[in-house]
Amino acid sequence: MSNWLACGVLAAMLAAACVTDWRRRRIPNVLCLAAALAGLLLHAASATGREVGLQWLSGGGSLLHALGGLLLALAVGAALWRLGLFGAGDAKLLAALGAWTGPFSVLPLVLMTLLAGGVLATAALAAQAWKRRALRPLPYSLALAAGVSALVGVRAAGLAP
Repeated sequence: MSNWLACGVLAAMLAAACVTDWRRRRIPNVLCLAAALAGLLLHAASATGREVGLQWLSGGGSLLHALGGLLLALAVGAALWRLGLFGAGDAKLLAALGAWTGPFSVLPLVLMTLLAGGVLATAALAAQAWKRRALRPLPYSLALAAGVSALVGVRAAGLAP
């Protein structure tokens, strides 16, 4: 699988998460599970010597690498959920993204996501002040998608290992 196809699969899953989160303020479990399985399967295929296009995102590829990323991202997402910074669906989507990125990219992903969330919150507060309307809960999947996009951009530009 080429880099473009892997990127397209990831983008389609993130787009679906963003749309459902925007409309219903929920991210379906089946979508998080499918995203996690896709990341695990792509890493497993990469371990067999096939080029699957994850090197641009994770820096490596094996099923163990993907599981490590999933578990670390799940732990970080659960902690952020317990602190009230994430919804449960956001934590599960972060775990699925951890399967794509591997363990060494989870913390940069979380930092980029939190920065994107800050920008999103600032924009929402500005819109609230301008429209003088009550603020709805933010669809944080948008920040997760922006965080992954930033990570991909940084890696593609060669600015990070």
